[in-house]
Amino acid sequence: MAPITRLGVREVIDVHAPLECVLALHPGTEALGAELAARSGLPLQHAFDGETPGDSGAWCAEQGIACVTYEIESGALPLLWQRHAAALTYAVSGA
Repeated sequence: MAPITRLGVREVIDVHAPLECVLALHPGTEALGAELAARSGLPLQHAFDGETPGDSGAWCAEQGIACVTYEIESGALPLLWQRHAAALTYAVSGA
């Protein structure tokens, strides 16, 4: 987590599998979550019943950093990239 604070990051996209959705669970994540959901076709969820092991969203929220969890499905990497390239490219470049 030190690089996140050292670099002054304002947004984090935490990539996980296999829930196949965008989780915008914390305050300040609505716009980023909606943009990623629109670009990927994944459903956007603002609440989740269950455990989210490895999710850094709570820590980020405490630091004032927006953190969205981008949950991809299980599958072959070439197919996953084909489906998620637009959203993940946007996440990295903002374009």
